[in-house]
Amino acid sequence: MRAISLPQPWASLAVSGRLAWLGMSRRTSHRGPLAIHARKAPGNPPADIRWHLGGPLPAGAVVGLVMLDDCLSMDLVPGGMLPESPYSVEPGGWAWMISGAKELDPIPCRGGRGMFEVSIGN
Repeated sequence: MRAISLPQPWASLAVSGRLAWLGMSRRTSHRGPLAIHARKAPGNPPADIRWHLGGPLPAGAVVGLVMLDDCLSMDLVPGGMLPESPYSVEPGGWAWMISGAKELDPIPCRGGRGMFEVSIGN
């Protein structure tokens, strides 16, 4: 299965269904199931996001699945619908629309750069 690696807390936010968009620096032609891997290195989220998620978040593991429905140029995203992002998305970035979030018990594995393959069983 295809996967992307995100820093926490964005990995957990994505699989909890709290994010509808991911701001990414690259486009993708992939559509369909996508595993979300939580990087070992944490992100630097605002304090209010950290507080709402509570105690330690898994890292170095696949934490859930989403459906990647679309990939739009940031220039085409309607006003007021800018994606949440673990990255500073500049003009020319990409909005990945996700849905169908499903949390999993963490499955330890190595992450990868860009999109990579993981085996998560059934």
